Amino acid sequence: MGDERQGPAVDVRRLCLCDLDRVDGTYQFRRDDLADGLIDLLARGIEINGQTTPIFLRESPGSDGRYQIISGFRRVAALRQLSGRRGSVLARVYSHCSDDRALRLSISENFQRQDFSDLEKALVCQRLRASDRTNTEIARALGVAVRSVQNYLSVARSDPAIQKALHVGDISMSKAMILARGENVFTPPEHTLEAVLAWVIDEEVPTRKLKRQLERLKEDAAIRCGGDLPPRRGRGPFKPVRKEDMDDGGFELHVKWRTTRSPRELRAIIEALETYLQRARALQ
Repeated sequence: MGDERQGPAVDVRRLCLCDLDRVDGTYQFRRDDLADGLIDLLARGIEINGQTTPIFLRESPGSDGRYQIISGFRRVAALRQLSGRRGSVLARVYSHCSDDRALRLSISENFQRQDFSDLEKALVCQRLRASDRTNTEIARALGVAVRSVQNYLSVARSDPAIQKALHVGDISMSKAMILARGENVFTPPEHTLEAVLAWVIDEEVPTRKLKRQLERLKEDAAIRCGGDLPPRRGRGPFKPVRKEDMDDGGFELHVKWRTTRSPRELRAIIEALETYLQRARALQ
């Protein structure tokens, strides 16, 4: 368990009962969500079934006989709610465990849990990025794709309103990512971030529709500033008209036409058709 290439060997064989009054929390590894309702629910489960899963502790640096929590803050809070500081906790204790190693263990233990929210994952990525890790290193440590790390980081840097909507479940991770990347195109008074968020939440706007709306806002912003239109994301440049040459010297035109096309795409279709019509007239 853990990365054995870094630092001294980690003792993973100590599974024991530790006194709660010798267990200290540490902000560095603590999850933000310690809501009373969740702790009450966990405490009732432990009271009925006992502690079925050990927590992770490390020996406190420079403090003999004391431990710091790596993973299991909620279980410790629930046990203390049941027995105060006089009880004990089942723990796997790590010796010679550096801050870096403890953080990696905490992430490994928590990141794939179903109750680990997308916002928490985003903030974990941000903390790792702040410690000079590359996106590739973060992806490897978390067991996710590099693209997922990029998405999490964009949300971690986004406006608090986007993060709050994601955390309470008003929007999905995909919508939060789109909104985070489109923050710079929101223009008052009709297209503030608050107005767009309200529209997305109240009307339950599909992800694809939100993405199209943001693309149109980007195009409008580029036109107002007199700059180039932003490139389209996706599989490649949009090709509204495709010409296929025939063996007899003629050709066929394939036109992609939908009323939902943006003004830029409609202009491209019209210009392509006019070009081929001129060529056709020249053959008469």
